[in-house]
Amino acid sequence: MPAIDRRLLQNFDWMLFGLVLFMVLVGLVNLYSSTYSPGGISDELRRQPLSLGLGSVAMLVVLVIDYR
Repeated sequence: MPAIDRRLLQNFDWMLFGLVLFMVLVGLVNLYSSTYSPGGISDELRRQPLSLGLGSVAMLVVLVIDYR
């Protein structure tokens, strides 16, 4: 397993990451409240975390690849 470059963690924009994570959580709460049904979780709400996971994996792949 390749080691993570220390500069990658030092130069990462943690504030932007935190704000994006906060907005994603607000969006999930909004989606839950708008699609709430007593029968269970809606299909839209089930697909959203899957899409979030796939996007996070893609972000990590792009982040780790050295572009030079």
